[in-house]
Amino acid sequence: MASFENQTIKEADRYESPECWRLTREQLLNGTAEDFHTLRAEVTPVQERNAVARKKNKVALDFKKKLDARIIRDRVSGSTQITLREFLLSEDFCAPYLRISANGGPLLSDVALAIVDAIDGAPITTIDDETHQRIFGCPLGMLNRRRARKYLLSAGGRSGKTSRFLACVAVYCAWTTPLPNLAPKEGAFAFFSAPTKEVAVRIIRFIEGIFTTSPVLAQFGTASTESAKLVRPDGKKIVFRVSAKGKLSGRGGTCVFYGVDESEFFLDSNSFDLEEQIKGAEQRVVPGGMVGIVSTPFIEGEGEMQRTLQRERGKHKGALCIEQVSTRELNTTWDPTGEVEADMLAKPGGDANVRREIYAIPFPKGTKRFFNTVKLREALVCLSNRALKPIAVGAGSDLGMRRDGCALVIAKRYQDTMIGVPRMRIEHPTDGPLVPSVVCSDFAAVAREHGAAAVAADGVYAETYREHLNHAGLALLDAPTGREGKIGMFTAAYQMFADGRVCLGDMPEDERNDLFDQLSRITTKKLPGGSEEIIVPRRIVRTEADAAQATTDHCDGAAAFVIALWASGAGAGVIRQPGSPVSVPEQVKPVAPAAPPKVRGVSFGTAPKIKGWGR
Repeated sequence: MASFENQTIKEADRYESPECWRLTREQLLNGTAEDFHTLRAEVTPVQERNAVARKKNKVALDFKKKLDARIIRDRVSGSTQITLREFLLSEDFCAPYLRISANGGPLLSDVALAIVDAIDGAPITTIDDETHQRIFGCPLGMLNRRRARKYLLSAGGRSGKTSRFLACVAVYCAWTTPLPNLAPKEGAFAFFSAPTKEVAVRIIRFIEGIFTTSPVLAQFGTASTESAKLVRPDGKKIVFRVSAKGKLSGRGGTCVFYGVDESEFFLDSNSFDLEEQIKGAEQRVVPGGMVGIVSTPFIEGEGEMQRTLQRERGKHKGALCIEQVSTRELNTTWDPTGEVEADMLAKPGGDANVRREIYAIPFPKGTKRFFNTVKLREALVCLSNRALKPIAVGAGSDLGMRRDGCALVIAKRYQDTMIGVPRMRIEHPTDGPLVPSVVCSDFAAVAREHGAAAVAADGVYAETYREHLNHAGLALLDAPTGREGKIGMFTAAYQMFADGRVCLGDMPEDERNDLFDQLSRITTKKLPGGSEEIIVPRRIVRTEADAAQATTDHCDGAAAFVIALWASGAGAGVIRQPGSPVSVPEQVKPVAPAAPPKVRGVSFGTAPKIKGWGR
């Protein structure tokens, strides 16, 4: 019989589907008409059986959806009266999320369960009396047996306090708080404040993770970039909103939860009054809702949290107060070998940083912030006169590679004595140690782009750095080291801010806010004999749902910043060696000479006032 390829190719295409697995294109195109009709007769009943099977599957899927919906309704009907502990440990709600963040450890540690029971007003049975005295300030069994309306938690970094005791508790309040007076189409809200936008937005990411992993909440909750929404089975809608330093008002509407993250680091009281914000929110949180404040401690007695903890310790009349909860007590899988803690201890000021960052013991009274936060805030909006050509360009760098980050800062000194800071580049070891060759070559390219003749740095990775800088035509300048060198550079930077000569407004907004955060964390304290110690603390720069994977740095950008100021010519009191590769022109005379101020025996120039620039 004749071939029928041309006549049947379109008809053959219909059978290239899974149910016709026995037929191949070659069989259909190369066979005879008789073969084709025989095979088509075999295929027809297969198609009919598949059609029947698909119909049965659709009926089964529809039944399963209805059954799942009924199961969820049954779960929901009994879930509005559950306790916080039951909500957190329930497989229907937070347990799947907590299992991921626990990283192989218990969903909630014994100390975490004790805190949850205290919030619930339930008896505490998971810790001993000594631990109870330390974190609650009273003997075991002496806590008020009532559900907390307001609680404060001071805990170590990377402990998961934000994800567990802000995000999870906020979702619990949104799900269970009675809202009988909420009018139709009127929404309630849960509101969060944080020192920076990045810290605020991460709370929404935690809430999104809770919604995604919960088989019940996944049916009712959604999240966007900076907000989340929960529409309860009773039709009540709760919106989760966040802000940096109260830019969104928490004073309007019906509030089921108000949370503050990292409350110890709200530094600028001129632009935002955290105490007043909390007072306003407390009055607007409906019965059944809560106010939660969590933070790593900073300086004893300073800030709203520390003042409340001192006032309420052991009493718990106005708020449930929990303090000195270490990282390991909440996150049992963090640093199992002790390697991270040992590395922190080995660095200058390590003992104070370990006590604060891991064991939640604040810096003692008498510790002061090194930089004036008001002057820092003024520098954020100060712009340099870019119509002028810089007379010196300084590049400062601080390299960490493994646990700390690597930072490069560019500083440009102008004829009017102002110093502009146009760029800060920071690399963090988020997915493993950084590669020295890659970081050094990238930093060299940035420094050359801004016209620097050299990069100033300490001795870390000096040979690798020097090699890549030389390839870029730059030199490596040894920055002052040791205690005196560090104090000299920081003191010079302090005076530059005091004189209003630093222009951070030249930087991109995210970079200058990050630098502000780092500089504002640096503290100083007096030592026996009258000397002074500068403490550069660690900070969390990225927090995942898994707290064990959070990333920290040693304020590397701040360290690179003071080195960059020194390299640009602001290093008064720090003598450069002859022949330094950084080119610094002759001394610039101020337009309006004035008696320079004296700071610890070091003399500094006074900036002239130039109309329209940086004042």
